[in-house]
Amino acid sequence: MAAVLNAFKMKEFNLEPIFEEWKDGPVFTGNPKKDLPVEEWLEKIREGCVQRGVPEEYWYKVAQHFMGPKAKARLDQLKQVIAKVHGGKYRWTWKKFKVAMMNMGWTIDKDAKETIKVQGRGMWFNRSCRGSQATASAVPQQHNPDHEEAHR
Repeated sequence: MAAVLNAFKMKEFNLEPIFEEWKDGPVFTGNPKKDLPVEEWLEKIREGCVQRGVPEEYWYKVAQHFMGPKAKARLDQLKQVIAKVHGGKYRWTWKKFKVAMMNMGWTIDKDAKETIKVQGRGMWFNRSCRGSQATASAVPQQHNPDHEEAHR
């Protein structure tokens, strides 16, 4: 039974020699104007890890090493939420890390403003009386000025 449980544990791998040798790794700061697109950055991390013999279960740790403070802070916020949702226990994998990074909206400009034109349709209420009960139902209809005139 212990052998089965050990098979699911991450094997020990020292990343320090990798980081000492890989000084020029691709950095992701969370700034879409300066960074590579997140998909390209993730691919560069993957390629660098494969080239240096890093086991796949450590790729997400390598990627986090090459994240700037702003990007790391955002990822840490997401990690806190995920940990709470999963009862404090969540195991990251490269696949989960990639999905999270690609769906965090890095290219959304929080200060951007866009004017939109809202087109609405009128809402008319029809009343029908049956016996002693009166009911009103909201029925979307086209606005008809002639109909309005007839009921004044």
